[in-house]
Amino acid sequence: LHDGEYLRSYYELVGEGKGHLAIGGEIVPIHWAREAQDQPFTFTLEDGTPVTLGVGRTYIAVASEKATTTYE
Repeated sequence: LHDGEYLRSYYELVGEGKGHLAIGGEIVPIHWAREAQDQPFTFTLEDGTPVTLGVGRTYIAVASEKATTTYE
């Protein structure tokens, strides 16, 4: 969506999906879920273990499933 000066993407972030978490020098697959727009996200490892985010800043990026993502 182009709103004049900026090109923006809008995603429906209610429901559930898959993702990746960078933690402790590793990239691990995760599952996310969110019941409603006014509810917090929950993150779990593939085996269902809840993910506890550390104290401090957390950065969450959202990308299309069609996007190519690389990391080193």
